[in-house]
Amino acid sequence: MISFRSIFEAKPKQEQLPLTGNTTLDSALQPLRQPVPEKVIVSPKIINNLNTIVTLLSGESTRALLRRLTHLQIVPENGEKTGSVGEEIKIEFTSVSPLIRLDIVGLNGKYVLANLPETLKEVKLINLQENVAESILFDEKKEWKSLERLYINYCGITSFKKNSFTPFCFPRLNLLDISNNEIMTLENINERPLDILIVNSNKINSINIPVVGSISYLSLDNNQITNLCPFGIFLQLRYLSIKNNLIEDIDNLKEAFSRLFNLNSISIENNPITDSKENLLSLCSCLPCISLGMNCKLNNKIITPTEVAEFIKKGPKKKENIKIIKQDITDKDVEEYISKKMNEVLNGHIDDEKLFETRNFLQKIYEIVENIKPKEGIDENNIHLNDLINN
Repeated sequence: MISFRSIFEAKPKQEQLPLTGNTTLDSALQPLRQPVPEKVIVSPKIINNLNTIVTLLSGESTRALLRRLTHLQIVPENGEKTGSVGEEIKIEFTSVSPLIRLDIVGLNGKYVLANLPETLKEVKLINLQENVAESILFDEKKEWKSLERLYINYCGITSFKKNSFTPFCFPRLNLLDISNNEIMTLENINERPLDILIVNSNKINSINIPVVGSISYLSLDNNQITNLCPFGIFLQLRYLSIKNNLIEDIDNLKEAFSRLFNLNSISIENNPITDSKENLLSLCSCLPCISLGMNCKLNNKIITPTEVAEFIKKGPKKKENIKIIKQDITDKDVEEYISKKMNEVLNGHIDDEKLFETRNFLQKIYEIVENIKPKEGIDENNIHLNDLINN
């Protein structure tokens, strides 16, 4: 006798997806037959087979499996690099998949991603040749409409061309990890409104990004940085990690930190400058967040304004001179205006009503200067800030 309870508790029968009839493909696509689809790992040879099969009338069983594909990893066959740089391998079969994550690992050859799924949110390019990685990302100005996280690691990247990361090609990119490459100068990154930028384990010794609007997390660990000036103006930077570098000039760091109005967490272990607690407290004393009465975190330890005030009180009194580093901004009046505003904030000569305006003045100045530059027939060195404001 069958009870009503057994009927309601009975689990629905798992739908059996048919085999493709190709032993190699069935083995590669087996993860898609699980109740919860798992990562599929394929070689370039299988890619070519899949590209053909999904276009055939008889390929419905394969298409049914690929409609469950969310994570694809492409690797060499038998652990060997496949293809030459001139060989072109198109990845077309993913057009039928709700692909979210794509990993391409350890391959030569030219890879062309046709009809990128709009579901794709994460791409990892690992251990590729530099020109291979660049062709995947930038050839034909691809639109990575939904891409949020991009990892380019162990690809021998030395630099990025201007206009590589544009709002048109990467409208939603908010994490860029370019660790373990050969980058010496950090530049051409500010064009994308990134939130997290990780550039660990490169050969960086200089930073050439004048003004950055929205990067809030920046990691530069394990590089060859000796100083941070000219560091640029990171308007939204809250976390900075510069562990395992060659920084030893405390005045240089103070100068860089004084322009980071939202910075409240710093990791600076294993630099020559970190040999004493006094140096660390001295660094904190020039952070705008401390001047504004907020705590900061230094090497995972909370530092309060009271601690910094006690340190300054006990130590020798020294008047700090705020220096302005010339970068792309060359107009003298602009420099004087920035210096005046910085001193107002750092010395506490500002009321609450003007706090928001002051913390965002750097962005306004940058926009003013950028508006000057494109105009033909105008000598920007003869234009004064007061004239611009009045106009």
